[in-house]
Amino acid sequence: MKEEIVYLIHVPWGWIKQRPHFLAEHLSRHFDVHVYYLHNLLKPHKGVRNESDAVAPHRLIVFPSRHINNVTIPFQLSASMKKSKYVWLTHPSLLRFVAPNLTKDHIVIYDCMDDALEFPREANNRALYENVVTAEKQLCARADVIFVTSEYLREKLVGRFNLTKPVMVVNNGIQLYRGCESRLDDLQPEIRSALSSTCVKLTYIGTVAEWMDFDLIMESLRRFDNIEYLIFGHKDVEIPAHERIRFFGPVKHDSVFPIMANSDALTMPFILNELVLSVNPVKVYEYIYSGKPSLVRRYAETEKFSDYVYLYSSTEEFCFILAELMKGGMQNKAASEECSEFIEKNTWEIRVREIMGKIAGLA
Repeated sequence: MKEEIVYLIHVPWGWIKQRPHFLAEHLSRHFDVHVYYLHNLLKPHKGVRNESDAVAPHRLIVFPSRHINNVTIPFQLSASMKKSKYVWLTHPSLLRFVAPNLTKDHIVIYDCMDDALEFPREANNRALYENVVTAEKQLCARADVIFVTSEYLREKLVGRFNLTKPVMVVNNGIQLYRGCESRLDDLQPEIRSALSSTCVKLTYIGTVAEWMDFDLIMESLRRFDNIEYLIFGHKDVEIPAHERIRFFGPVKHDSVFPIMANSDALTMPFILNELVLSVNPVKVYEYIYSGKPSLVRRYAETEKFSDYVYLYSSTEEFCFILAELMKGGMQNKAASEECSEFIEKNTWEIRVREIMGKIAGLA
């Protein structure tokens, strides 16, 4: 019989599919994974339907009152907490929901996928910032295992709390959907229409937030009258109005691959801030798998992709690379065989093997 895990995530199950979703599915091969996510009754999340044969996620009902939630959410978790040996948390704020049912026998795993203190909501609210700092300090002290997604994030976490316990880097990865890479049939008509445009289609897939370099996007549109940007994902900030910027909202993860396959190039137009510097970007693994030329902002975590994608450090460099690509027929940087070899070494299955090697002996 498999050991049970209470797997509590801070992003909705219907969010763009990312690290917590993939790890839950692959961990289910080794554990009985009970996925829980927060569901605000007053602000229900409108996203995509992430169906999974591996796990059946459970909603934790969130009320407007923090005090009520501190009672009701632990109650909703109590039955699973009693049966589970492992507790997996993806954000410091989740600790208070498991704490009432946590015993010394529970093995606590903190999977730190982002620097929680660098999001605008925390960074711009001193009281909230202090709450998260306190929670993260407590979580790091209690955790039996700490995973982070990047070396930069590991260094920040260790320095922030003077940690002496090991903090293990487990990068993000990729889930392969073989056979659907170029199929357009299941896409919405407006997406199929956009992908048939005669313009050079530069596609971004991911959350649209404060890290987007809209100055770069607008400048490139000014310089090149035959390009357009296709943007897919959740939107947290306003996108500049322009006839050659087309926003489609979130799509199912298995639609990502045909969208990429029918684009001319892929891009990650980010500004560099402390939040971005900590990110090991899932999308770049997917971009490499697509076989399409990709323009990605250069920083420490993207240097490891330099053999496979075009890295740029400024708007000028971005536009220069784009001009060269258009002159050369939009050729990928690496051969398909090289990309495939890289991807096979960086799947979520490989990442879970790394995780299992760390936690298997803790029970």
